[in-house]
Amino acid sequence: MRNCKGSATVMEQVFIMVFGVLILITVVVTFSQLRQDTVEYAATPQFEAVAQQIHAVIATAQENMRTADFGYISFTIPHEIAGENYVVRFNTTHIRVEDFAGNLNQSVMLTQSNITVLGNISSQSTGKSRAYFNSTDRSVTFTTI
Repeated sequence: MRNCKGSATVMEQVFIMVFGVLILITVVVTFSQLRQDTVEYAATPQFEAVAQQIHAVIATAQENMRTADFGYISFTIPHEIAGENYVVRFNTTHIRVEDFAGNLNQSVMLTQSNITVLGNISSQSTGKSRAYFNSTDRSVTFTTI
């Protein structure tokens, strides 16, 4: 008759270690998914707030065009939103704020004001930006300082 007590103990420890690793992997995957969901939940309204801020700068530039031929408006945007850098892009109808990976974004519609909006703003450098306006061209150009 053979004594199998030693091998049974080793097998128990191997099974315990395998189950421990499986539990650890489950916990890590669950919390990484929760983090991603939390970042998305927090970033979306903040992206919209930045877009609204940029929209207000455009409206202010339009008002300033009535009294001045050209000039600029300085403003700052948050350096990061939900731990991510982001970029603000313009087209003829929308302001779009998105992270560099393109996973998270938010758009705000521009009011029809007969103004051409040019440039992009990135939060990666300092977050300080300027909106140059020119009443002759009816344009507002955004640059990062």
